[in-house]
Amino acid sequence: MDKKRTIRLVLPQWPGASSADNRLSAQLLSLILPPDAGAETIQVPLAEGIVAGGENQPVVLQQIAETQAILAAKHPDHVITAGGGSVISAAPVDYLSGKYGEHLGLLWLGVHPDIADPSTSSHLSEMVAGNLLGQGDPALTVQQPLLPRQLMYAGLNEPLRPMDQAVTSLGIRHATAEDIASDSQSVLDWLAAEHLTRVAVHFDLDVLTPADFRSILPAQSYTEPADAGTGELALRQVVRLLQDVSAQAELVGFSIAAPLPQDALNLRQALSDISIFN
Repeated sequence: MDKKRTIRLVLPQWPGASSADNRLSAQLLSLILPPDAGAETIQVPLAEGIVAGGENQPVVLQQIAETQAILAAKHPDHVITAGGGSVISAAPVDYLSGKYGEHLGLLWLGVHPDIADPSTSSHLSEMVAGNLLGQGDPALTVQQPLLPRQLMYAGLNEPLRPMDQAVTSLGIRHATAEDIASDSQSVLDWLAAEHLTRVAVHFDLDVLTPADFRSILPAQSYTEPADAGTGELALRQVVRLLQDVSAQAELVGFSIAAPLPQDALNLRQALSDISIFN
């Protein structure tokens, strides 16, 4: 049996962050990934023109197009993506949907569903899951949209915000952190009921509690996290969930999003103010 071909994408793509912060966050994540000599690692370039604090949609869309071209040329079986915001999953999940069709499930780990549309949001990062369902921001078109039954959210915060109501109207399965705190049954039931044999995972690090994991936005120093954006899962619970999922289906995609390595970023900024580094 041939070994599965795996591509690792280092994708510095977090709208609003500076170019330097985008690159450092993605590079640190790529270094943290367990080594795999058989996987090919590709650095997806970050286009010029990033403005810190801005939405940077043209730059982000250009990078998505470049990612789509890489995947089309390489034809991997598995795609691992390390990057910035939730938009990093757009191209990989669309590619995997084209490859595996109706047998692919998307397990979205995050406190927010990112399923808004232009009537409720102006931010692409809040619409990307909607785009993967063929909705969302019209500026981003996917080739192989998923059906609502192929998507499940885990770790979702409730109550849902007004921009999140498509979760209910489309009948998308979802589980709160409490639902999956001690077992993975609700997710396993989804896989079985929908006959999903392959799974792509979007792992937004904000699903983790700041008490357990510090390199995320809600854990910024000298700030109080907003309740609506704070996760409640421990890292060990996420690992247990994904081990259970991989025992029932083949993991073919894995995106890690929303890192904020604040200590590394702050240290680099501090050192840049010392003369010997200039």
